[in-house]
Parts: sequence; structure tokens; C-alpha cells
Amino acid sequence: MNEFKLNKPQLQVALNNLVEEKSGLNTLMELTLNAFMKAERDQFLPESVNNKGNGYRKVNGLGLCESLTLRIPRDRLGHFKPMILAIAKETNTQFEELCFELYSKGLTTRDIEDLTDSIYGKKLSSSKISNINKSFYEEMKRFRMRKINDHYPIIYIDATFINTRRIDSVSKEVFYVVLGVKKNTKREILGIYNQPTESASNWKDMFKDLKKEA
Repeated sequence: MNEFKLNKPQLQVALNNLVEEKSGLNTLMELTLNAFMKAERDQFLPESVNNKGNGYRKVNGLGLCESLTLRIPRDRLGHFKPMILAIAKETNTQFEELCFELYSKGLTTRDIEDLTDSIYGKKLSSSKISNINKSFYEEMKRFRMRKINDHYPIIYIDATFINTRRIDSVSKEVFYVVLGVKKNTKREILGIYNQPTESASNWKDMFKDLKKEA
């Protein structure tokens, strides 16, 4: 059976038509990522002793506006980890962090929609932006509520002044970063505190709060 092949101009037209369709960009990303991962496994298997391909597992995730449906190649020994998938996840995480950073700077969800439309050619929906921000706030809440060790041989406290907006004015306020060093020499951020300015009473309040969390 003869294979049907497209030359480069024909392929470009086909890709352009695909991208212009509804969900076409995500479909193209799915096809590309799935092809890359299969090619990765094809190169990986000959280098892996007594190992063979073991089908695929279906995963829904990533995607800027819609979830991608990906076919992750598997190997019998469970050693294969697609590098291209890790890169895609990192890119997606960076994009979400950008949206949260823009939101925290005071941009509305509509502003972020317009920016993503301008940069990526497709709007990120208000609900998607809200879900991104909600997930980050949940992470922040878990960080604040976590238990810390009851003893740290060394504690560092440093302060920096950052321009902070309060309703309709901006002024420099102090942010304290408290770093604890464990017995095994590993460092851990114990807390980040914001105050209008530096003072001895602020230090006292911080230590009281850290003692309460331990």
C-alpha cells in the first residue's frame, strides 16, 4: 500500500486549516507531543536492557485553554520518562505563575484575558484564570497553616522594604523573611511577615507567632 505524503507547502496549508478550527491549536499540540514522546521511547528502548514497549496510558492535562488528551508511552520496566512532557509541564507552570503574578499586581481577569489573547493568540477564560489564582491561594494557605519544628539551632531574620499598594496609595513597607536552619543543616522558610516599618515590637510579635506555630 502506497503511503500518502504531503510536500511542505501542502503540509503548511493543512496545519493552518487545523489551527483555525475550534480547538485546532490543542489538537495540533496533542499530535505533536504524542509524536515526540513515541519517538523518545523508540530511541530509549534499544539502550534499555531486557526492556520493551508496553502500550500507552491516557492522561488529560496541560493546555492553555482546554485540556490536552495525551498518550504517554510506557515501557515494561517502568524506566521511561518522556523529557518533552516534563518541558511542557514546566512551561504550563510558568504560564500559570505569570497569570498569578499579573493578578497580584492588580490586573483584572479581563486584563489578563486580553494579554493572553495578544501574546498567545487565544484568550484564557476568566474561569481558568480564577482557578489558577485559587490554586495558588490554596498553596499559600497550606504554607501558612503548616506545623514547623519546635527547635532550630540557627534562625536568620532579614527585612526588605517593598513598594506596597494600599487602596489608592503606594508606600514602602517592611517584609521580614525568617529562615530556620535545621540540625541537618537544611534551611527552611519559617515565615514571611509584613509590617508598616521596622520596630522591636514587630520582632516580638513574630517570635510569638513562630512559637505558636511550632
